[in-house]
Amino acid sequence: MDEKLDEIPFESKRAMACAALFTDIFQKYIEAHQCENIPEQNKDELDQFATEILDHVIIVGGFCRDLLLNRTIKDIDIIINLRELCKLQTNHLKKYHHKQADQSRENRCVYWQRYLQKFSDESNLNEAQAQNQEMVAMHNVNYLLNSKFWVDILRNDALLDNKLSVRDVPDSGFISAEIVNSVIYGNVNLDKQAIDFVDTFNIADKHFNDDYLSGTVSFSLFHRKSRQLSMSGILIDGLGRVDKRTANDNNKMDGGGAFADKPNKSRPEREDALDDDDDDEDDDIEEDEDDDDGGALQIVSANGAGAGTGGAHGAHGGGQRKQRLKSMALIDVGIEELGTDFGDFGLSKGTKSRQELIVISVPVYSGKVRYKLLNYDFSINTGILPLSNIVQLKHYNNQVSGGSDDDDAAPMTWLEIVENGLGECDAIEDCQTFKILRAPELGHEDCTFEVHPVSFIFWRIIQWLIREPSFELDQRLQNAQIVDFKKWCTPEWFGERDNCERFLQHMVRILEEECSNLNDVRQMLSTMKRLQFNDRFANIANQEQSVRHALIDAVTNVQNEHLNNSAIISELQNCGYSVDEPLFKVPSKTEEELKQMTSQKQYLEGELEQRNKRIQDLEKQNDRLLKEIQYLQELNQTSDRVKNLEAQNGRLLQELQSLNESKRDLAVTANGTIDELRSYLLQYQRAAMAKQNN
Repeated sequence: MDEKLDEIPFESKRAMACAALFTDIFQKYIEAHQCENIPEQNKDELDQFATEILDHVIIVGGFCRDLLLNRTIKDIDIIINLRELCKLQTNHLKKYHHKQADQSRENRCVYWQRYLQKFSDESNLNEAQAQNQEMVAMHNVNYLLNSKFWVDILRNDALLDNKLSVRDVPDSGFISAEIVNSVIYGNVNLDKQAIDFVDTFNIADKHFNDDYLSGTVSFSLFHRKSRQLSMSGILIDGLGRVDKRTANDNNKMDGGGAFADKPNKSRPEREDALDDDDDDEDDDIEEDEDDDDGGALQIVSANGAGAGTGGAHGAHGGGQRKQRLKSMALIDVGIEELGTDFGDFGLSKGTKSRQELIVISVPVYSGKVRYKLLNYDFSINTGILPLSNIVQLKHYNNQVSGGSDDDDAAPMTWLEIVENGLGECDAIEDCQTFKILRAPELGHEDCTFEVHPVSFIFWRIIQWLIREPSFELDQRLQNAQIVDFKKWCTPEWFGERDNCERFLQHMVRILEEECSNLNDVRQMLSTMKRLQFNDRFANIANQEQSVRHALIDAVTNVQNEHLNNSAIISELQNCGYSVDEPLFKVPSKTEEELKQMTSQKQYLEGELEQRNKRIQDLEKQNDRLLKEIQYLQELNQTSDRVKNLEAQNGRLLQELQSLNESKRDLAVTANGTIDELRSYLLQYQRAAMAKQNN
């Protein structure tokens, strides 16, 4: 087992442990906020309360793909299925909170407590969303189970306290997060794990976070600053910082405002994609015992990867639920079900003692996750991993480790809980069996190109065929790519400076980050030739001097310790490019910008060093002030003790004075009594002598 453990890269262990931690935090929060209005006899509903919600918090993209391909897992991309969560919230509130008697503000129900935030909007956040498009408004409001709801749960957890850096980009329905301090879970340090959350989207827009050159790299500076604050013990201001760089007219009202019912899809719905014979209900889940170190979290090698926490499907039962993303129906509560006590709806002029009926009105987001998946680049990226599967995985492995009826039962692995997100394609088979690059929906390859930036799919194909040379390229996708680049691979397009620079930036990125030897460069050029791109682009570069110089400039500035720039130029020449290595290298614009950035970096590092020194000085001063305050507090305590002793001494003096006065009075009284007794004694003696004489 230990040998298999060592085979799994640390980055993969960290990503899986982080996913398990987030699931654990979410599950505990939801179970602590289970609805009190659900009858005890509804055991199935109570048992599935948390997993039903976590069905719609879904890990997608590279995590699932790399897990299936036994590649190193890096970032975690989480899609919040907001449409279905809105329906869950609506159905639950209409079923259990539509009557005034069921609307106690003390009810801990997660749906109800979140909905009540709608009526405590002191900052008028919700009201301001009327001017935004639906995707921005639904991302921002404070009463839905959107990304902000889930991120707030994480930020308020003790284990992640001041260790989760968060950058919000409302215009893209996107939140970038990163763990920026040491967080140990399952014996794995989760520091530097990047996590992206998406809850709303517009598939017609080419968002920056879909761009190969952007992604989480765009937020590295922000998270680096957060790391410095966290390591210094200074509070991180996460969601308060909003990235405005993508702000444009899209966030203004457009054809109906925030909650307009606008279709968010790229093509008509396919009936056969929605038909499914599988049951869409979860199996009953028993509650696990809490375990601060991750419970049954364990890394298990199975076909090269895996980490155990109870089984979801596959060899351990359950069956693959291919239509998890199928839309649910909404409950419609009739007015007769509300009873006869409706409250006064704020119109009563009399007593205020009764609570008014809160009307249930939850908007349902129009965007479907399946539309988002349909517009991914390749089918291999459409695998999904709902967090509810991790709950089941943990439950199953807890049973195995605790001793189950089946003595031969083996721990479940993460491979077995990955599902296909679409009915149109099979991500699992395309990764593990067919090893092929194809569009998520056959016959709609053109849609894949329409919803991504120009040349994005082109470079993604090259990137993947360098990473996985054994992969096949689907002929339909290849043909669609050839048709697509003919639209932009022209002298006019490359004549635009920004287009040419951006294209060559992609090439440099591929050469620097994907090519580890000259064979990878040849694989890149071979793929270009297969796509019939080489001849077309070589003709443009050979005829257009500006393009040729830009190409030479880009290649000669490639920084890859495994590659020689002259060798790259030689390979380009072999493919028909008339490029020569410059004898005297003139500083390029890139080098000048690099020098400026280097100078700026040095300046910023100096500023940072000064600030860190200032922080240290302030911390020392703070320590000194704390000691002085402690000394003054001790003096005050001493002074208070002296005052108490003086007061006590005064009381004792008063008591002593009273005692002396009492003694004096007693002595006087005693003397009088003694004199009186003497007088009585003399009288008695005289009387006795007189009687004796008689």
